[in-house]
Parts: sequence; structure tokens; C-alpha cells
Amino acid sequence: MEQAIFNLIQNAIEASPVNSIIDIRYWESAQQVGLHIDDQGPGFTEVSPIKTSQLHKKLNYGLGIPFAQKVIKQHHGHVVFETNLQGGARVSLTLDINNEQTF
Repeated sequence: MEQAIFNLIQNAIEASPVNSIIDIRYWESAQQVGLHIDDQGPGFTEVSPIKTSQLHKKLNYGLGIPFAQKVIKQHHGHVVFETNLQGGARVSLTLDINNEQTF
């Protein structure tokens, strides 16, 4: 899980312009924990971030998305990729706390 989160943060850094801000927010409730990673890059240009990552291999970003999705799914979590209206992208990761297989 640590490597999956690292890859998502690395993607945000590589997608963003120099001197921009990467906002990482952790949240929790009685049922879930979550993480939002917001960047100031171009956002996702297609419905599937995996297709976008394949287009950007030459730029060396987006490559950690398939790995992160696989790890998060193995922990019975969910990951959502969105383009922010203000610009940039948001990756949201949620894990159920009460699922004994999650951790």
C-alpha cells in the first residue's frame, strides 16, 4: 500500500508544473479511511487514467496508476480519478475499516 500511495504522489509531482502545490489530505470516518491527492497538472484527458498513462509513457508519468489500482483493489479499496474544475487532477483512495481483509 505504501508503494501504491508513493506511485500516485509521484504521478502528481511529475504531472504538475515546477513550483506548483501537491495537496494531500487524509480523512477518516467510523467506516472508512481515505486520501485525496490533488495536483496542478493538466488533469486526465480521457475517461480511463490507464489509457492516459499509456499515452504519457514518454513523459514518465502515469505509470504507477495500474500498479496502484491493483494494490488498492487487493485491499478491497476504491480509487477514483477526476479532473478538477479549477485545473489539475484529484486521485481519491478509500479503504473500509471494518473489513478484516483490508489490512
